[in-house]
Amino acid sequence: MFDFKRLTPVFLGLAVFALMFATIPRASQNTAALGQSSYWKILNKTYDGYLKRHFDEERGEYTDGHAWLKANQALLLFHTMRHLTTYARPEDSVRAKKIIDTLIEEFNYSIELQDTYNGDGKERLFMLKQQYDPNIRVNVRLNGKKQAKKKDFKIRNELRYPGKKYIKFSIAPVLDSEIKISYKSRKTFWGDMGRPFSANHMAWNYQTAEALYYAYKHRKKLKLSEKQTREMLNILETLADYSFRYRVAYNQIGLAWNSGILRYAFGATGKKKYAEKWWADTNHTLNNIDVGGITGALPDLDEDFVFNYSTDSENNPLSWDTLEYSNIVLRVMDDINYFNNDVAVMRFLHKKLPLLKGLRQYDLGNFMLNGYPNWDSGYGRYRQFISQYWPYCLYSLKTMLATPDLNQQDNDDRYARYLLDQAVKTFSKMDTYNADPEDGAIGLSSMNINPGLHYKATDANKLIANADFLGQMSLLLGEYDLQNTSPLKPKNIWHWASKQQKLAVSTPYYSTTIVGSTGGTYNRGKGKEIGMPYGGLEMTTLIDLENRPYTMLRPGSAPASFNFSVINSQTKEPLLDTFNALAGKQAIYSKKKTSPFKLTQSPNGDLSDLEPYQLKKYDLEFDKLRLEGEIPFGNKRYIFKNEHIFENDAIILKESVQSKEAAKGVNVDVSKTFPAGNFVSDIVISTPASDVTIYKRDTNLAKDFAEVKKMRYLHYVREKSGLLIIPLQINWGQGGKIAVDKNQHVDDYNTAGVRPLTFVIQSNQELKKVNFSIGMMFTKGTKKNAEAKYRLFKRRHRKAFKSPYTNL
Repeated sequence: MFDFKRLTPVFLGLAVFALMFATIPRASQNTAALGQSSYWKILNKTYDGYLKRHFDEERGEYTDGHAWLKANQALLLFHTMRHLTTYARPEDSVRAKKIIDTLIEEFNYSIELQDTYNGDGKERLFMLKQQYDPNIRVNVRLNGKKQAKKKDFKIRNELRYPGKKYIKFSIAPVLDSEIKISYKSRKTFWGDMGRPFSANHMAWNYQTAEALYYAYKHRKKLKLSEKQTREMLNILETLADYSFRYRVAYNQIGLAWNSGILRYAFGATGKKKYAEKWWADTNHTLNNIDVGGITGALPDLDEDFVFNYSTDSENNPLSWDTLEYSNIVLRVMDDINYFNNDVAVMRFLHKKLPLLKGLRQYDLGNFMLNGYPNWDSGYGRYRQFISQYWPYCLYSLKTMLATPDLNQQDNDDRYARYLLDQAVKTFSKMDTYNADPEDGAIGLSSMNINPGLHYKATDANKLIANADFLGQMSLLLGEYDLQNTSPLKPKNIWHWASKQQKLAVSTPYYSTTIVGSTGGTYNRGKGKEIGMPYGGLEMTTLIDLENRPYTMLRPGSAPASFNFSVINSQTKEPLLDTFNALAGKQAIYSKKKTSPFKLTQSPNGDLSDLEPYQLKKYDLEFDKLRLEGEIPFGNKRYIFKNEHIFENDAIILKESVQSKEAAKGVNVDVSKTFPAGNFVSDIVISTPASDVTIYKRDTNLAKDFAEVKKMRYLHYVREKSGLLIIPLQINWGQGGKIAVDKNQHVDDYNTAGVRPLTFVIQSNQELKKVNFSIGMMFTKGTKKNAEAKYRLFKRRHRKAFKSPYTNL
């Protein structure tokens, strides 16, 4: 008779061996496409469950108490596109017509205005309180006497696209003099329909022009009246004609918004002047896209092909890449393809077109594998995780799908198709708003986690977010030949920006970013901090493809971050916090001045040295990424080094501090935090003898663990998933322990709270050298799977286990 017990180790070894090969990254693979019927099923669920009831039949607009322009133009797109399909409903044509009538009435609001001021004998500059019609003269009177333009005054910013404009007198009006400025308001759309001068936005004008163009294109099927058709053309021409009155636009205004308005004006009217103006403006913008000193100190596109939202100064947090706009500006390639191929009225070939391809080659890495943005920044700190800006990010994927001839990397269009399919699936899973999980609508932010940064309603609005997603996806289905591109599934994706010191990674197991210097927390008036409170050598978060963080949402503070801390034991003065070591008041390096990071291993080799504007084909997928960081601190007496090694299913983190010179009499506390996110239910420490639960959310159990040298791993347990932390080499010193806070920690980013967990490495000791190395794996949330992953990791990385206390 066989002794089956003798075979158990063999079977166990084979199981681990099989698991090793099961988790080895596979190459890109063809995958089934999400069919058109599945798209419409998801979109219609949101429409029926949430959006449909917000239509005001009498006023002819969608409203949640405010008739947001962005929501209405998006749903005009949705009704137009659905009306063309077998999924059409009677209300599509009816509601489309009513929205068009409302938009026409809204746009044609233009009145005579007069601003009145009194001189003080010093001030020469007086603001026009509203936007004025550039085709009609501005009249200025001083004590009743008409002033002559150029001689007595000029208009500051006269040739800039709409923004604040000022009358600047040649001589300051005397004390108590009466100044009257008369003008006619500019025809435009207002952010809150029916409320003139509520807000005006170039982007929303572009999006409304897009919706009106497609309604015009399909006017016969919608059965639009001659008056509606004529007025829609008038709107498109008026918006496009403004571009002849202003200087050429740069940045996102030129590459995205104005480019699109000119395209749609040409598409509707066929007037060649709009194509010629588009060509001239796009040509001019590309001529200067890599040239600093045009609109500010910086170029629109940095040397590592990263887009600068604001070009005025390196010290402005908005002057670095902001994720949503990196995706938005790529839509100009859609317009280039339109003029070159779709209508073929001209051939746009520009010597700097490859620079846009450079931006494009990194763009897929801006996303997680589920089609959701891998947020590292968003207008600084203000738009991260905000659902309303997700559809904007999809502009780049839509453009890649439409322009395979402009692919920089093989199969960009097919990868984009895969990510778009995943985006729709993710959208359908994110129905988490308040107590109405069946309304089919997404909330204000990812998993309805509100970072709590006091957003304006126009930046974070549920009606707008859902309407815009439906509008863009229905446009994709109706006009972009979605079904003719087969999806290609990448095994993982990444993006490295050398100059701006940013790495983004997404795999089936985790997504994260590391963000270098962010320019600190620059105040942009009234105490509004734009910059991020982090920017250092640590990961900003660990998030899964369900958009649930394993840890913190963002490192808004030391307790809610992967922070390596060194504190003077006596004075309690922080000598080092790595989560914000490159930003904020504790900044060691200012933005872009130095490069503390080096990407020493990637599919394309060592990318540590920046090659300015070097266009290459980068491999989208990786087997291993190695990012190394180094900074001095404590008046350069100490040096901190770390190394992140990213694999498809695992992460290795190595960190060390050593003294460069003797610091006798200075004792320090050294610790490392690994907070547990609000989805974590338990934290369990495995030892050779037993498992010890040190945190339990339901009972608020939180206790310290002192027998750290016996620890095999920590398991952060969530529903059906978990995070495994495996110690490799930790120089535990005096007072070494793992401490769990008794209370949740809340900050601007983590409003739902996180539970800080701290590796207290040493207390009140002289700092000579400290090593902290751990591995991370991702589990199914069970003990059985945790053990299997632990053995897998140990087998794969045996050389990394150097401490005698890791219980090999």
